[in-house]
Amino acid sequence: MTVKETGVNVSIEGDNAVMKLAAFFTVAGALMLAAAWPAGAAGPAGAAYRTSTSAASNELLGLFFAGGTDIGSHCDDCTTAITFPFPVTFYGQTYTSAFAGANGNLQLTGNSTSPTDSCLPNTNLGAAIMPFQRDLRTNGTTNGTDDSIQTRLIGMSPNQSFGVLWVTHYFVSADTAVFAVLFRENDPRIEVGYAGSSDSGLTAVSGVQASASGPWTQFSCHEATLGVSMVSYTPTAGLAIAKKGAGKGTITSSPPGIGCETTCSAVYDVGSEVTLTAAPRKGSYFGGWSGGGCSAKGTCTVTIGDPTTVIARFRKLCPGFFDDPRHQIAGTRNADVLVGTKRSDIICGLDGKDELHGKGGNDLLLGGGGDDRLDGGRGRDIALGGPGNDRCSAEVKQSC
Repeated sequence: MTVKETGVNVSIEGDNAVMKLAAFFTVAGALMLAAAWPAGAAGPAGAAYRTSTSAASNELLGLFFAGGTDIGSHCDDCTTAITFPFPVTFYGQTYTSAFAGANGNLQLTGNSTSPTDSCLPNTNLGAAIMPFQRDLRTNGTTNGTDDSIQTRLIGMSPNQSFGVLWVTHYFVSADTAVFAVLFRENDPRIEVGYAGSSDSGLTAVSGVQASASGPWTQFSCHEATLGVSMVSYTPTAGLAIAKKGAGKGTITSSPPGIGCETTCSAVYDVGSEVTLTAAPRKGSYFGGWSGGGCSAKGTCTVTIGDPTTVIARFRKLCPGFFDDPRHQIAGTRNADVLVGTKRSDIICGLDGKDELHGKGGNDLLLGGGGDDRLDGGRGRDIALGGPGNDRCSAEVKQSC
């Protein structure tokens, strides 16, 4: 995203300097109100999955070798209902049951018997996990062992695992495929394991989808990549930063991903913690966070769950004046001594007993609250003391 800011150049000279300054206050105030991110700023990325491969987990290996409970699926183009022993989260939604399809799918919504193996999204299925989607059957035999779909519960709560195992034949073929899906009670990842297939997935599709129109994550489509291995589907969600206010600053994250002024959104694994740090630029200060469970002015730690937007507010130290911070010299709300440069400066003391010295150039000195001493120095200067007992020395004096 690119945010354009409008620079304003003001010349304060001669007898009409105070009137010009008053007009500038009006223009600058309007610019401050428009300085927040536009309404069309990009929000966080939605729920999705990323894939990674590894050797099969011990739980999957146990399911492959020891099997589980036969759910009674011995058919072609059929589905069988199963109940999860613990809630399963998929694309941000929670499910307690599903339909296990003989054609290599687990349907969280819908109950389709379609054997279609088109690349994702599969318009014949709703929310579904497809470990090996193609025309299969669970009523053949392999060396005298019946094909089947089996389930197995492993461990004790709150650390249980639940597996669904398919032992199948290809339709009108002696080719076979054995694969499984594993859910963990305390882990949002989905593990898909493969104990072997006749063509390593060359005639199948594997992946996940939230609906018939997506979003989806496809691992393979008619590719020989489903050998003896495990594919993990890790849920992700987006984190976006909305910068508001007339000030300037940067937001960085740990782990890396966000480097805002340039990259104001990133995608992280669900369950991970992301710490945000705000750094105001010269002429600005950080006003605080809101959203994502953050409200203070220190670092902000967000636990990734749903897509989240965090608002970071930066305010200008010299409100209403030049967007270019090189024209500003600002105090700290304490008793400050602020000295200008040889160029034309805006020097604002904010609150506190401040000393402001303009030096060279046509300077604007703003005392703010407190008993201040404002010395314009050489040049055509304007000094505005503000509330308090101030001493002002400038060619044009106002509010002293």
